[in-house]
Amino acid sequence: TKIEMSHAPVVRDDTVYVDMQQIARCLGMELTEDKSNKSFAVTNENVTANATLDSTSVTINDREYTLTAPPRKIDGTIMVTPNFLNEVLNAKVWWDEAGKCLVITTGEYKKDEILRNIGGKLYMNGEPYYEISFNKFDLFYQIMAQYVPSNQYPSSEYTIEAAEAALKQLNELGFRSIRVFVYSGEFKDLMYNEAHQEIYFKAMDDFFDLCDKYEIKVVVCLGLIESHLLKNEYIEGQGWITGTETLAELVANPESESRQNVYKYLEMFISRYKDRKSVLMWEIRNEGSLEADVGSAVNDVKYSLLQLAEFYGDCADKIRELDDRHLITSGDSVLRNAQWNLLKDVMNGENITWKMDTRDERLQALALLNEKLDLISVHAYGLGVSDVSQYADSDGNPVNCDFNLYMEEAARLGKILYNGETNGSFSFESENFYSNTEAYLNSIIDAGVQLSHWWTFRSDRQGFNDGYLWRIDSGELLDMIVAANQKIQEVHVVNKAASENTNDAWDDPMFEVFNAAEVIDGKEFVEQASFRSKMIRLGILGGVILIAVGVGVFVLTREKLKKKRKKDIV
Repeated sequence: TKIEMSHAPVVRDDTVYVDMQQIARCLGMELTEDKSNKSFAVTNENVTANATLDSTSVTINDREYTLTAPPRKIDGTIMVTPNFLNEVLNAKVWWDEAGKCLVITTGEYKKDEILRNIGGKLYMNGEPYYEISFNKFDLFYQIMAQYVPSNQYPSSEYTIEAAEAALKQLNELGFRSIRVFVYSGEFKDLMYNEAHQEIYFKAMDDFFDLCDKYEIKVVVCLGLIESHLLKNEYIEGQGWITGTETLAELVANPESESRQNVYKYLEMFISRYKDRKSVLMWEIRNEGSLEADVGSAVNDVKYSLLQLAEFYGDCADKIRELDDRHLITSGDSVLRNAQWNLLKDVMNGENITWKMDTRDERLQALALLNEKLDLISVHAYGLGVSDVSQYADSDGNPVNCDFNLYMEEAARLGKILYNGETNGSFSFESENFYSNTEAYLNSIIDAGVQLSHWWTFRSDRQGFNDGYLWRIDSGELLDMIVAANQKIQEVHVVNKAASENTNDAWDDPMFEVFNAAEVIDGKEFVEQASFRSKMIRLGILGGVILIAVGVGVFVLTREKLKKKRKKDIV
């Protein structure tokens, strides 16, 4: 629930002050003021807090505490500090100095380990989430090989033992998440053969069990444009074989049997694993945009960018019906340099020209693809140091994109950037490999990209000559990535309100002070605030102090479930 605030927050003596009168009203709490004594009280059935303006002394449920800064009356309104909210509301407070955003978290959201978009940034447990970790693309494949023999994973040293060793090492190195493909080509009849479904989900249970054991969260790449989801037909003597529908029909036709298989698969998969602690977010498909409008001779995929965008939106809607807690991304690579113009050529029935997109055309393509998604996915290899991703300037000359541009594009669209696959793409034999790679990692950190997954960690597959850059489980490069992961957190995960989390008043940190049923809704104002926030992101309005999504807005997020839940106040 998003709630209107009457007054924007202000800063006094390096401390943020927020409107306590409006907060109390919106949370169903009563605020009474005694002007003769310059005092006020905040009460409900769980708490009675008495304070005096310009005094650091506060009484909470008949016990006296000392605040880090006193409440004040500013422009005729009682304003309080994060420390006051910490103690009275039993809340965790976080002040993001760079984003000028105060995040206040209560109840189970202090420790529920769900990744959230709060004020245009990733937060978990009331803290910003920053990480540079790895893809472990074959983790599920090697676990599946326990049940279905594979030449790529011929023995236990490459299957379950190797999978567990990889997760154990990641945990010990301080990594918290990985990106994994969870689809398998072993069963083309997966959606029609219950015995094969049983095997597949047994292997998937093992996969999530291991991730849970080593406290590694997963960007779950669902692979929703794959052949095992296509319509199958049963032929006597041959069994189930791929039928008459193609992957293009799966993407483009919501009424196709293949699309219905996608819905069925999501119902089975999301319902089964949505409550696993190891789910970080859902990803729809790996690099779907690269085949838009140009097709793929390998997969016979020929769909337009518009059809792909509608498919992404449809899948996102279905996932949210099943799980409205976890974020969703596409799994796309970087845009092709002519992504928007490819679509225009196809829609106009013209020959493909590969005319390079302008910055505005890039933004149009990103807006189309990501309308219903939470994060913009890119797979950035050599970004900013090669011509892998470019746009045309006003004179038509190519300009290299970089992480700063990608972050700006995501912010303009009100999204968060996810760097799902990345590395510098430097020649390993080059004498400058390590210095160039360190500079590349620093470009990710300096741009403030919150989540990146390096390609790749401990590939255990056999027969592909996967060298060191597909393994990276030792040596200088691993040390460099570990150091970069530590650095990005030291630079960006800084709570300027850390000293205001004194946590003296409540024995149970999860206790819910206010009554969720009495929260006042402010839908009409939220629409205005969202527009204003967008204008700020676009640079049309000047920057101001924000609480989450806009000037003077206090946001409460809660599950739409009948059972009572703790609240997230942001």
